[in-house]
Amino acid sequence: MPGLPAALAGVDAPLDLRGLVFGVLALAVLLALAAVALDRRLRREPRLRGLPEADAVLAALGRAPLGLLLLDAGGSDAPRFVNREARRLLGLAEVEDARGWPEADWRQAMDEDRQAARREAGPRQRQVELEAGRVLRWWVCPLGALDLVAVFDQSARHAAERSGRLMLGDLAHELRTPLATLTTHLEVQATEGIPSEARAASLALARVEALRMRRLVRDMLALGRLEAGGALDLRPVDAYGLAEEALARLRPAAEEAGLRLDLAAEGELPRVEADPDALLRVISNLLDNAIRHGGAGGWVRLSLAREGDGLRCQVDDGGAGIPAEELPRVTQRFQRGAASAETLGSGLGLAMVVEILRRHGARLELLSPVPGATRGCRASFWLPEALA
Repeated sequence: MPGLPAALAGVDAPLDLRGLVFGVLALAVLLALAAVALDRRLRREPRLRGLPEADAVLAALGRAPLGLLLLDAGGSDAPRFVNREARRLLGLAEVEDARGWPEADWRQAMDEDRQAARREAGPRQRQVELEAGRVLRWWVCPLGALDLVAVFDQSARHAAERSGRLMLGDLAHELRTPLATLTTHLEVQATEGIPSEARAASLALARVEALRMRRLVRDMLALGRLEAGGALDLRPVDAYGLAEEALARLRPAAEEAGLRLDLAAEGELPRVEADPDALLRVISNLLDNAIRHGGAGGWVRLSLAREGDGLRCQVDDGGAGIPAEELPRVTQRFQRGAASAETLGSGLGLAMVVEILRRHGARLELLSPVPGATRGCRASFWLPEALA
């Protein structure tokens, strides 16, 4: 579309079930306008009793959970009706005159859709991307001498779709290496004359790659569900009980790695406002990360302590630590670091921790080496005390 940014390119999208909702709203708006236009004498006639009053209808539409506008088909700069949600989504002023109808890129696109809807005698849809990544979709329908425009926010859905595309791309990229390795070892198993020791070693390596792939897919799905923004079950939580459960789950892995796994709690601990399942995943992921990178014969310590009006949870290990150049990147997807290249980690554990804590209004803090030492790593976070 000449003269418009690419983000405002027209989309002739087929109407979905939302069209039914918009149709009902359109009828309500039309009814309100008809009531305003009727002569007072006519509106007192018995056959018209029971019709909604115009003011009541417009007041209800003003509070609707989607943006609604009524514009003169002639293109006047004075909207007839703009509800509260439309003002918010489009950044319109409170006054319903030319000053509330800005000269913006989206306005040109909307005017073109209004003209096209009249030529085609049918509704039009378009998705537009505004500043700061906000994405809107509008639906335009001619109503006699007026145009009805319904606008709703698509930002969350757009972000989720974009995240999903990136996630699938990342997963496909990460699966290429284990798939290629697994294929090679399967070919070894089919080759005749291979010594039994080499065949067994090849089979063991194939199992490792299969486990890596399973973990990648599992963790990616879990991260995807987190980023999709499902509701958290926030309630007062006993973090010490969750810490004991996490240690019980991971103690066998620590023993297999030759690590001592400790839990330290200082004083009376406050209950925190959190989703218990999500918080358990955070603690478990931090412990799992420390166990896999803590170094054989070393130790991993989980500490809980009151700090201010909340709780500090901290996981220390005595491993080699994280190089300074890698520290800013280790919480990104699939950033596993050179020192952990041979572990079975998916590279998503810390990314999940960061996302869960973000949704709790908290953040992950990483230090390496551990304060007072020349090696090791410390991962910690703080959560506020539950009010109830």
